[in-house]
Amino acid sequence: DLKSAAWKVMLAAVIKGHTSATNVWITEKLNMGISQAVSQNVGKFHAAGGRETEAYQELIINITT
Repeated sequence: DLKSAAWKVMLAAVIKGHTSATNVWITEKLNMGISQAVSQNVGKFHAAGGRETEAYQELIINITT
């Protein structure tokens, strides 16, 4: 998958929002390239309304229940 694949960015957004994981850790675990790209891609995800998508909401429910 691409380093900025949609599923990776969505998972990174969840991890950043609900844990204390660093960008470096997220980058290494999801193979997302450079750590700065995590913040950039997650920021774009949020700006595009990514938190409102059904897939994001389902992921949050599955992780937190």
